[in-house]
Amino acid sequence: MLGCRSRGAAAARAYQAHPRTEVVGLCDLVRERLDALGDELEVKERFTDLLQHRFPKMDTAAYGFELYGTEGRLFWKRGGAWFLPAPHFVPDGERDRWEPLEPVTPESWEPGMHASLDDYCFADEYVRALDEGRDHECSGAEAVHVMEVMMAVFESAAYGRRVDLPQARRDHPLLRWRAERGPPPLEGWPRDYGEWLTAEDRRLGRTEGCGRY
Repeated sequence: MLGCRSRGAAAARAYQAHPRTEVVGLCDLVRERLDALGDELEVKERFTDLLQHRFPKMDTAAYGFELYGTEGRLFWKRGGAWFLPAPHFVPDGERDRWEPLEPVTPESWEPGMHASLDDYCFADEYVRALDEGRDHECSGAEAVHVMEVMMAVFESAAYGRRVDLPQARRDHPLLRWRAERGPPPLEGWPRDYGEWLTAEDRRLGRTEGCGRY
């Protein structure tokens, strides 16, 4: 596992809890964080240098990313529904209601396991994908497709036209649209979420802090 912060630690616990997987090594730049998770999961192989991370084969790595936007964000939680926060215009003033889906719990899951059910399901899907010789539902190919759909939505909104997939042009459509209209280049924005919200409030002329979730 590369990274022992919240996402990496959650994924490591799930893989360690699954009866058919085992975490054989951990890697993190912060020794205290690395040792804390290593002691918790009783994993002996620990590295702070990525160049030392050379097992016969690498099983998996956990990554996370965030997308920020003025109009809000789209969330999905297992067993819940899609939620699109205001402000968004709907012609009839009504918002669509999504029916919650019943979660599919793996047979090997046992209540009380030292892992979240969501992360355990991800690990179980990985095992089943290997058994069936197919890509994981969250594979790189699927991730590329999701990003293509998002870029197509942006391009369609900016240019008011239908967009075929995959796009012939691979640059960001909103940056292209902005450059074609002549505004000055966008300045760098902070990566930290709290700092980003503060900067966004300031850009929109809001009272500082009102945009926080």
